[in-house]
Amino acid sequence: MDLTRFERAYFDLTDLFTEEGFNRTPNEYEKDVFVKVVDYYFEVKIITSRLEQGIIEMDSATKSFFAHLKEKDKVNESQEEKLVMAIAKIRLDLLDFYIHTRIFLDTLTECTRLSFKRAGNRNWHLMSKSVRCLLNEDKLQNYGSDIDAKFFESLRGKISWIRSLKDYRDGLLHRFFHFVFTQTLEGDLGYDIMDGVKTSWGTETVKSILQYIQSIIDNLSDLLEYLSKNLPKNQK
Repeated sequence: MDLTRFERAYFDLTDLFTEEGFNRTPNEYEKDVFVKVVDYYFEVKIITSRLEQGIIEMDSATKSFFAHLKEKDKVNESQEEKLVMAIAKIRLDLLDFYIHTRIFLDTLTECTRLSFKRAGNRNWHLMSKSVRCLLNEDKLQNYGSDIDAKFFESLRGKISWIRSLKDYRDGLLHRFFHFVFTQTLEGDLGYDIMDGVKTSWGTETVKSILQYIQSIIDNLSDLLEYLSKNLPKNQK
């Protein structure tokens, strides 16, 4: 998984926050917000590394399990346990990625709000701390009219992908019994979440796990680049 662009965009933004004094402010709350931004860098590196390793382990466990089953015509409990553990690890890592990414998006939203405060915008307090409100067209329009029209109108195109994040997280958490692993057309490990109508799955419907996570990271990079270039600066 390629984190090169993400890391560059991430450090450009945290450098901006450092220059703006987020880590030196006497306000302990604002310091804590900055620390939570820093946390995500390590979280995403850990989780993506675990996913890459977990997929290798699952591929190995799957091949071993079915090879034994074909040869012996009965289940090997040790190999079955390895396969179940491999599946559980990937599912947990996916959940971790969705949950921590959502927390990070809320943190970025609060950083945006505080940036307008530090820049002296008198209406900064009208903005919510939650990214969920940024996805609300009425609220986003209000932010534009009351705080900064150009900033929020351009931001609209950088956050539309976030809506799907909750759907995937909810599917993994609440529809676990419909969760299946299979291969994609390219032969990568993918997953699908069955619905009430769908009774089969296959290469045409599943999403490659690593490619999908990469697409989220790329979208995050877009957002981070936009914020580092367009957030208002502290009026010193």
